[in-house]
Amino acid sequence: LVRPFADTGSGTPWPPIAFGLHLAAAGLLVPVFEELLMRGFIFRFILQWEASRREQAADPLGQVLEEKSINDLSPATWSWNAVIISTLIFAAGHHPHEWLAAIVYGALMAGLMISRRDLLTPVVAHAVTNIGLGLYIYFTGSWYLW
Repeated sequence: LVRPFADTGSGTPWPPIAFGLHLAAAGLLVPVFEELLMRGFIFRFILQWEASRREQAADPLGQVLEEKSINDLSPATWSWNAVIISTLIFAAGHHPHEWLAAIVYGALMAGLMISRRDLLTPVVAHAVTNIGLGLYIYFTGSWYLW
């Protein structure tokens, strides 16, 4: 929403309102929705799909979509496939030059969710990271990062 109103290509400072809106979105909205989608839904959806395949369901995908609920899973449940696929989807939502960092960060957030057995911890960590990045950009003048 802010990009049309801010000059991001030249590395010049953003207007204060544009920076404030971007920081608020990156620190408050993005972490909640990205973590709910990536770790809260996609991660658990893959776990349900794997369980249906292990049960040799005739239509594992259909069974997961129509009969199962991601809320039926224990918070401690995880698999390598769920970590890898949700991390790659997370990275795909970023710019290509950010993919390596997004893959590492997505794997860290998955590990944090698995070890803490909740979704709130990755949301808070993601928010702190995004706000920290925004403040780094502001105080160092590294406007090209956004």
